Amino acid sequence: MSSLYSKFRNEIAAGGAVEDQDVVKNNAATTWTTVVVVVGLLAWLGVKNPWSLLFVFGLIISVFYTNSGTSSVRGEAA
Repeated sequence: MSSLYSKFRNEIAAGGAVEDQDVVKNNAATTWTTVVVVVGLLAWLGVKNPWSLLFVFGLIISVFYTNSGTSSVRGEAA
């Protein structure tokens, strides 16, 4: 069996890459810039069309509940 086939099979079985990867952390400036941009866009959406903002919040809540339910079924901490 080739190593390429074994690697591919192991990654498919594991649901992704099985090799250790370096963890890259963002610095605080990048994190806060992203938070400010997202909050600013949500505020702009709320001013322009409050119903669209309500729809976006509904999508966010539904995705959160779906992921929480999936995690609880698998027995992982939410």
